[in-house]
Amino acid sequence: MVEKTEKKTCSVAELEKQIFEKEGVTVVIRAPSNVQVDNYPYERKLADNKNLADLRDRIDKAIGNRELDYSIVLGDGNSLPHGRTNMSTARDSYKN
Repeated sequence: MVEKTEKKTCSVAELEKQIFEKEGVTVVIRAPSNVQVDNYPYERKLADNKNLADLRDRIDKAIGNRELDYSIVLGDGNSLPHGRTNMSTARDSYKN
């Protein structure tokens, strides 16, 4: 569920920052530096019992139909985490 109704745009780097600040997980989006995307439209982070597939759904909605490639990178450097990895596990990977 998208929680914010305002649709402001930002750079890809700013969207990556917004996702990290909200979700506690690094996302790297591959796009030219001049590409503008919508701000991250969620006010609340995903619950710890949700998984990375749920995060991918949120990211897909945030970048829209721009067909941008992205990776979720865990704290241990894993850039191909399984979609069923719990958000709590993903967030905890940055603590070591």
